[in-house]
Amino acid sequence: MSTATEPALGVPREECPACRRPRVVCYCAHIVPIETRTRVVMVQHRKERDMPIGTLRMAELALPNSAVYVGVDGLDADARLQAELTRPNTYLLFPGPDAVDVNDLAAQQREGDAPLTLVVVDGTWWQARSLLRKTQSLAALPQVRFTPPRPSDYRIRKEPADHCVSTVEAIAYLLGAIEGGYSRFEPLLAPFRAMVDAQLHYVAERRGGPSRHAASREKRAARPTLDARLRARMDDLVCIHAEANAWPTADGKGHDAELIHWCAVRPGSGERFESVLAPRQPLSPATLRHTLLDEAWFERGDSLAAMTARWQAFLRPTDLLVTWGGFAVGLASQDGIPLPAERLDLRHATTRLAGARPGGQEAWLAKRGVPEPPAMGTGRAGERVAQLVAIARDLANPP
Repeated sequence: MSTATEPALGVPREECPACRRPRVVCYCAHIVPIETRTRVVMVQHRKERDMPIGTLRMAELALPNSAVYVGVDGLDADARLQAELTRPNTYLLFPGPDAVDVNDLAAQQREGDAPLTLVVVDGTWWQARSLLRKTQSLAALPQVRFTPPRPSDYRIRKEPADHCVSTVEAIAYLLGAIEGGYSRFEPLLAPFRAMVDAQLHYVAERRGGPSRHAASREKRAARPTLDARLRARMDDLVCIHAEANAWPTADGKGHDAELIHWCAVRPGSGERFESVLAPRQPLSPATLRHTLLDEAWFERGDSLAAMTARWQAFLRPTDLLVTWGGFAVGLASQDGIPLPAERLDLRHATTRLAGARPGGQEAWLAKRGVPEPPAMGTGRAGERVAQLVAIARDLANPP
């Protein structure tokens, strides 16, 4: 892989739609589909979804008998996930005190037993424990553990202990124990090893081989300050806010949160985009109160397809998406709504700027002495997107 294939500075790299990696490090050529009797259900912490060197996607592409669910809160109310977790013979990969060794579990399986379902949590150990604390149906599953036959090959990401491995390695070892031999599932690790080799090659060739930490320090030193970046890109900024039709997680109705109101403003030009969507499921009792809209708005709301088409027409190739947290991006991604590749989370940026959590948008504006701005749309979304625009403008021109 030569540097001649790298795009010019500032030009977004083309992404492979299958593995979602830049084309220059796409690993799809190494994916080999493997049929399994065992059902593999992967529950990914939402903060792990955008990790560029994650391995869950490799297992998803290679295992036809698998499924992926993403979230943190509300998973107990996800009807599709609950159907997976209530299958007979379902086990969660987690090394709890009562976990059974996978080899013992495989030995206990008799002919005629229901196929095993393995539930694998994808995320850091802290994220995995958080998912179990917040999801009773996961915590209630019997647990299975395993001892890796060799140390992890994850040479680009430090594991917390020698016995820890990546998600795709864990799945390969579990399936090997259950379905008769590790060699059958070695092809599952081919894209993983290709990704690691490509990443290490990039470090050696492009950066001359400095450590990951040294490269990070160099990148931070060369990075423009937040105010300079905002000023330079003011004409490209698109501030967004989204509202959801969301049922309480314990209501037992099984409804997922869905996008119901989308507001966007370009601070540089004042252009606005707004769409109230017709609900695709029953309105939660709290939706009207939370959105500050009455039911008539939703009765005449846009279809998801119509909203998406208008939104695509509003977007520009140079857009830099500005959010407060990741909620809006998560809702849009769930419905396949296109978003700019460049994004700036101002909640994260203000946390780094202040050295502490900023609180909500109102709290940050009050702390900076910025007056509450007039709404830039209807309902709560119009108020919130106006606050986000005010924050972006204030940060671009600090006192």
